[in-house]
Amino acid sequence: MDFTSNTKMLQEMIKYLDFTSQLHDLLELIQNCKKKLNSEQDNLFPLLSHCIKADFPLLIDIAGNAANFLLKEPDMGQQLFQQVIDLAVKTEDPELSQMVHRIQLTLQISLPLMPSILSFDSQCRISNKSGLSVIKGIIMARTIISKYCKSAVFRCPTEGCCGHKGQRVFDSHSSASICSYCGCENEEFLRARINGDQVLAVFVHPSGFQQNNFLRHQGITVSLKDELTKDLELGVCYNVVVSFKPHHMVAWGIERTISEHQWRFASGLPTVAIPPAILQHLQKTNLDSPWDLTTTLSSQLASHIYPLNSFFQLKIGLLLSLASQDLDKMPVHLLAVGPDCCQLLQSVSQLSRRHVGVTSPTLSGAMGGSMGAVWMEAGPLLLASGGVCYIGDWAKFGSGRSSVASQIVTAIESGQVDLLDSNNTFLGSPASLPLRAAVWTFWSGDKATSTAQTQLRTLIEIFGMPFIGDGSGDIEAVAEHLLLEAMQSDLKPPSGMISPEDLKQYLDIVCSFKVQLTPEASKLLRNYFVASRRERPDCLPLTAIKTMTSLAEAHARLCLRTHVVTEDVVLVICLYEEAITALYGPSLMSPPPNVFASFSAENKTSIANQVDVKLKNFSIWLHQYIKSLLSENSVNLSVCEE
Repeated sequence: MDFTSNTKMLQEMIKYLDFTSQLHDLLELIQNCKKKLNSEQDNLFPLLSHCIKADFPLLIDIAGNAANFLLKEPDMGQQLFQQVIDLAVKTEDPELSQMVHRIQLTLQISLPLMPSILSFDSQCRISNKSGLSVIKGIIMARTIISKYCKSAVFRCPTEGCCGHKGQRVFDSHSSASICSYCGCENEEFLRARINGDQVLAVFVHPSGFQQNNFLRHQGITVSLKDELTKDLELGVCYNVVVSFKPHHMVAWGIERTISEHQWRFASGLPTVAIPPAILQHLQKTNLDSPWDLTTTLSSQLASHIYPLNSFFQLKIGLLLSLASQDLDKMPVHLLAVGPDCCQLLQSVSQLSRRHVGVTSPTLSGAMGGSMGAVWMEAGPLLLASGGVCYIGDWAKFGSGRSSVASQIVTAIESGQVDLLDSNNTFLGSPASLPLRAAVWTFWSGDKATSTAQTQLRTLIEIFGMPFIGDGSGDIEAVAEHLLLEAMQSDLKPPSGMISPEDLKQYLDIVCSFKVQLTPEASKLLRNYFVASRRERPDCLPLTAIKTMTSLAEAHARLCLRTHVVTEDVVLVICLYEEAITALYGPSLMSPPPNVFASFSAENKTSIANQVDVKLKNFSIWLHQYIKSLLSENSVNLSVCEE
């Protein structure tokens, strides 16, 4: 690099730092620390560390040459930024001209994902190994925060030597091993050492958790230091700006990955185009029936295996659980009761952003020592963050304290995933992370035995709500449907059918919506909970109110609404009543009308119309049921008062 181009880039960097106010902030910080920097007593105790944030798109606009050089040579680019800071300090205050070596700069780069810069082939080999690149990956393992030496002071042990004053060395100690004045071996002045935080993290490409992906994905080890070590979570997807070193990558910037729909919603921009097949039903939902879209989407789940009217109550629960997968809060977990729904759960779980099955006895994750560091490794519950962790039949798990069942119960009840050490004991903080995955399971026990009934009640108390997964009455219909599907496999799907790709795109859109309860919806939820607990205290679990609220919010999202209305609550309460009636029998005071258990499946339109009529009748029954159990004065009782 010649002198002219170097000077031009320095000018561009000054312009960028001035435009972003970072230069002003740094000079103000230096003035505040001036006394400390000029103190002879603290001469060996710098250090003013400062982080320069380089927003790469903005840097390209203001300092194109500097941005291009930084992209190709990040280490030298950081040195140029250091020169800019040194010049600014000397210009601002000549008294600090001898102290600029005590100001250490770190560079943090924000770079958008550019496939042209970095590409992966089927074996995850990286095609470009020069300059800066961006990788997108999920943290599957990381070390705990450890310390590294950012800089140290070495001085000659001879007091009369000029080298006894000491010299601060960054990165490497080799240059300060011998005194340049007398040739003696320098010694480190330990009190002046500056340490920083560092973490090693292993990233795996997100495509490894997508549908029908049978490729082997190699993890990539990245070194993160200082500011970049904060808020790193196992199982979360990140975009990481990296450069390449012989044994691993070095991170220059890291940001959580969000979908385009989430970014648009957070920025107040309009959503992307809704698939036309879904838009048609959404318009009808807003005009004719508040449940048309939910009914249509639910009936078509796993339509290649089951008829439209099979497992209808369970299908609605699965759809609402998928729509509740918001990374900011815990999604709705799902418990299906019955032995015949395994294929349905497996098929529908492929619609989630991530799908992880249980293949390990350690579901939460593990923590232990390896390669001289303490590593934390994500289990299925963490790797499925933002998606579904499908664990299959609950009966296959043991009942020991460290069994898979115990880990699931602990995670759902606390909302936290605790990692286990080599002795299968829970470690607690800091090896405790939020649960962001929806746990799906089914229970196939015999309800006739008292032991099984006790276990089922315990599971319902944990999951908050059961869904009916018994398809014994639909065997002939399912067999006929499979034969018809096989004979028509070469034909185009009938009009009005929604493809899995369109449904997956729509679910990604609705999961970005933030919703709130309206006072009317909240009142209806509270009153039903109080009334049902008053009549059948052993049937409706205490955790039901939280689950009902999350399900109602998910239904509002499906309708692209930001507020939960009473129609959302009516559907959720109907799901509860159908499940309670199937497991424990109907209400003694007034049996609810049957909505989902039996209706014809002549075509999709007839199903939506039937459900609409029955839900309206159920809404009338619901208000009468609440009124009969709660007096006029107590109809507004809160859950706490119950």
